[in-house]
Amino acid sequence: MATTTTPKIASKDDVLAKLATGEIDVDTAKTLLEAFNGPNNGQIGVKVRAIGEKYTDSKGSQHEGKGNVLVYGLQRMPVSLYPGQWQRLLDDETRDKILSAIEANRDKLSWK
Repeated sequence: MATTTTPKIASKDDVLAKLATGEIDVDTAKTLLEAFNGPNNGQIGVKVRAIGEKYTDSKGSQHEGKGNVLVYGLQRMPVSLYPGQWQRLLDDETRDKILSAIEANRDKLSWK
């Protein structure tokens, strides 16, 4: 897969300037601004990157989707797994194991 790099974007003002000059389109500007804004005020967001879907990351680089599912709002960067990985992680048995481990080690864990 070839990756095309657009000029580096260091701030929200850079995004707006590039949008105004037509260097990037509205969808790309929205994606870049979302990255600068960080997590959605604690709200969880989900995006699907379809196989072959073209998108621009927060640094302005062009990529193609690999068929993964991204969850935003948990940390600075999204958590990205393939559908089968999400299914294994979220099945009842695995979820119960994770929650039990958290509860058993509550006082040893860092809460953010």
